[in-house]
Amino acid sequence: MFFFAKTPSIEHWGILFGGIGTSAIAGIVKFLLMRKHANAEKAALKILTQRPIAIRQDENLMIKYELFSVKEQLRNVDLRLDKIENSSTPETKKVIRKAREEDWNKQLEIIETDMHLNKEDKNIQRNLEIAGLSYMSGNLKKADAAVNVVLSLKPDDIEALNSKGHIHRTLGNLKIAYSVFRRMLNAAKEAGDKESESTALSNPGSICVEQNKSDEAEQLYRSALRISLDENDIKGQAYDYCHLAGIYGTRKKLSEAVRLYNKSLSLARKTNDSALQAGIIGNLGVCYEKLGDSKTAEKAYLKALDLAKKIDFKRIIADVLYSLGDLYMKQSRLSKAEATLTESLEIARTIGYKTCISKAYTDLGLVYLGLRDFENAEKMHRESLKIESEFASNEGMARQYFNLGILNNEKGDEQAAIDFITKSRQFYLDAGKSEMAMHAERILREIKTPQD
Repeated sequence: MFFFAKTPSIEHWGILFGGIGTSAIAGIVKFLLMRKHANAEKAALKILTQRPIAIRQDENLMIKYELFSVKEQLRNVDLRLDKIENSSTPETKKVIRKAREEDWNKQLEIIETDMHLNKEDKNIQRNLEIAGLSYMSGNLKKADAAVNVVLSLKPDDIEALNSKGHIHRTLGNLKIAYSVFRRMLNAAKEAGDKESESTALSNPGSICVEQNKSDEAEQLYRSALRISLDENDIKGQAYDYCHLAGIYGTRKKLSEAVRLYNKSLSLARKTNDSALQAGIIGNLGVCYEKLGDSKTAEKAYLKALDLAKKIDFKRIIADVLYSLGDLYMKQSRLSKAEATLTESLEIARTIGYKTCISKAYTDLGLVYLGLRDFENAEKMHRESLKIESEFASNEGMARQYFNLGILNNEKGDEQAAIDFITKSRQFYLDAGKSEMAMHAERILREIKTPQD
C-alpha cells in the first residue's frame, strides 16, 4: 500500500472470464434457486454458470499493494534503532533487539518514544519513519497523521504525497487518492525526479483499473514503462510489466498475461524484493485458476502467502488469503473456505482495507449459504452492502441486493426476494451495467414463474 514504488496487483478477474464451471460451483449453488422447480439444481447451475458474476465479488484487483520506498524507510528505521540501541542500557538493548525481529508495533513504540524524548515531533524524516512503521503494523490512522505532519511542513514532499494517496486508496476514497497522485506527478515533474514521475503515472493507472477504465490505465502504465526503460529502472520495469499483464488479464488474453507476469517476475527476482515477487506470483496464481489449473493456482497462492508472511505485509497477506478462500469455496471445500476467508477478513479489518473486507464478506455469505446458515449468510451480505454504500458503488450495492434476493428466495420469502432483486436490477442500470440488469430481470421471471 503506500511507501511503495508502484502498484503491482494480483488481478482477481473473477468471473470476468465467463463461467466458473458446474463442478467447481455445484457444492454452493446446489441450494440456491427455485426449489419449486423439479429441476431446481440444474436450473440454478445453468443460471449461475451463465453469469456467476451476479453473486460473486467481481473486484478487478484481487491483490493490490504499492511498494514505494518501504525498504529505504525501514533501512532508516534500522539506522535509528542502531543509534538508540548504542546509547541504551543493557536491558533496553535486549528489548530493542527483540523488537527488531519484525515486531513493527514494538519498533513503532520505540521510535515514537525516542522522538518525543528528543522533541522532534515536527521532523520530516522522523514522521516518515513513523508512517512507514504504522503502515506495516496496520495502523492507517497513525500513518495518515504522520504523513499530514510531513505535508504541513513540506506540501510537495513526493514520498508523503505517494503515501497519502495510497492510504486513501486503501480506505476506498478513490477520488481523493487520484487527486493526491496527480499532485505527486506535478511535484515529481517539478523536481525532475523521473523515477517518482513513473510511480506517479502508475498509481492513478491502478485506480483506473479499479474503475474499469482499462484503456486509460494502459496508457498510464505504458507511459510509466517508457520512463523505467529510459532510466534502466529494473524494479520499475517489473512493476510496469506486472500492471500491463493485469490489463491483458481483464481483457481475457491470458497467454499474454502469463508471458508478461513471467517477464515481470524475472526482473523482480533481480531486486530481491519479496513483496514484489509475492504480488507477481499471486497474479500468476489467478491466471492458472482462470486457465482451470486449480492445483498450480493453489501452489502459487501459498508461495505468495509465504513470502508476504516473512515480511509481515498485512495487505498482501489479506488478499492472498482471500484468493485461497475463494478458490476453496469454488472447490466446495466450504469449511476450509470459511476458515481462510475469516482469517483474511480479520487481517483486512486491522488495516482498514475495505475493498478486501467487502470481498471477504461476500464470499463468506456464499459459504454460509452453502452451509445452510442463513442467519450468518444474511449478516455477511449486509455488512458488504454497508461498505459498498459507503463507496457509493452502484454495482457493488447491486451485487449485494442480488445476493440478499437469492438468500430470501431460498428461505422461502418470495416477496422479499423479488424486492431485493428488483433493487439490484435498478442499481445495475444506474451503474450502466445493462447486461447485469437483464440478468436480474431473468432471475425475477424465474422466481415469479408458477410451478409446473
